Amino acid sequence: MKPKIKISENHRGFFSRLGFRMWLSFLLLTGAITILFWLFLSQSVRLNYVNENVEDMDRVIWNAVSEYGSDDFYNELQMIAKAQGYYVLMLSENQDELVATFQSDTEGMTEDTVIPNLIEEDLLSKLDEYKGNYQYELEPYGGGEMWAVHAVVTANIDGNRQILLMGKSLMRVDEMLLLMRKRAGYAFLGALGISILLSLVLTRIFAQPIERLTHRAQRLAEGDYSVEFPKEGYHEVQQLSETMDLAAKEFQATEQMRREFIANISHDMRTPLTVIKMYTEMIQTVSGDNPEKRAEHLERIQTETEQLTEMINATMELSKLQSGTFPVQMKSFDLTNLIRSAAASCSSQMEEEVEIVYEMEDTLFVFADRKLIARVLQNFISNALKFSINEKKIIIRAYKKESVVRTEIQDFGPGIREADIPLIWNRYYTVNPYGNNTKGTGLGLNIASAVLKIHDADYGVESKAGSGSTFWFELSESGDEQ
Repeated sequence: MKPKIKISENHRGFFSRLGFRMWLSFLLLTGAITILFWLFLSQSVRLNYVNENVEDMDRVIWNAVSEYGSDDFYNELQMIAKAQGYYVLMLSENQDELVATFQSDTEGMTEDTVIPNLIEEDLLSKLDEYKGNYQYELEPYGGGEMWAVHAVVTANIDGNRQILLMGKSLMRVDEMLLLMRKRAGYAFLGALGISILLSLVLTRIFAQPIERLTHRAQRLAEGDYSVEFPKEGYHEVQQLSETMDLAAKEFQATEQMRREFIANISHDMRTPLTVIKMYTEMIQTVSGDNPEKRAEHLERIQTETEQLTEMINATMELSKLQSGTFPVQMKSFDLTNLIRSAAASCSSQMEEEVEIVYEMEDTLFVFADRKLIARVLQNFISNALKFSINEKKIIIRAYKKESVVRTEIQDFGPGIREADIPLIWNRYYTVNPYGNNTKGTGLGLNIASAVLKIHDADYGVESKAGSGSTFWFELSESGDEQ
């Protein structure tokens, strides 16, 4: 029994779970977006408000300059101050000093407070630099209240410049920003509440498929290879589920192969080992002093050992084929060339020469695994040679049949009884009309059938007792060799 695998509790902490991290990420994202939105909005509002006031002040001051010298000039300035909330000041240059010649009636503003605070010390030099048209911002009284100021030279009398100065407090925009901060706070709390609800819903949607997948993966780790990973959730989870499902099937196939291999090895090794043990004991007790008997017994031990090795190799190959873990490399190749090579190899292992007649076209290309088809050919041809020791002749045919290439190996041996034909493809089933000299492992035809099933190939045998047998299979035709 497999030990149950437990996931460490340290890895199941609440704060390390995907759901919590997604939820936290949503909250952080909401907070970051809200803060960025507030910064952008506050800066853009302030910038737009200041620009609008500066542009409006520029228009108003030039309209006023156009009225300079008229009888209603100062009345116009007073009306501008009252209607639009400007502080208006006319200054006259007197020996590098500025003297106020007009001051609007703006509440809370007097000459003593305005001139030292709104007028820059180097205003005259700035007017020279900017050709009599200078705009600036300053904080005259501290406390964060900013003013926009515009100064224009209206005339030059006896070398003394007459300067029209307008100023306006930007305190209103600061009040608006303060109100926006309060409302942004409420908006943030509202967005936070919505994001919490939305994150819980989205976390459930995104995290649950992962959690279910993790649960099934734990079952797989505990040895439950029958677990299935259904495709659900979003695309990436479906891809992961498909990969895990393939892994589960591979594990299941490997586990099945392991069990079958152990069972087969136990079954296959029992008889040869029993024979080897028996003859070893006979050498020790009976033939130890008889060279002829000892040689006979040792030869039998060697034969059984070789058969045991062949059986183990065949069992391993069969287990891989049936479990789907055997690497299959499909490609186009010339079947006639492979048939001649396999026949030559099998013929060289026969003690007596058997004639091989070929009835094939020059080239026949098929699409299959060359090594596996060679294994099938070696099995069919070696069986045909083995059971043709009387007639000493076999015929190998290969020809096109519609979209397939059909291969036939005909022998003139004793044939197979009709009742045995359905059984010859089974594991360990042997037909042995000539006694022990033709005895095999009983796995050759079973391996051949497994190979042909991998290729989705039709195969079979035509035989009657006393009339020989013809084993055949069909492979898909292809173009030239790749």
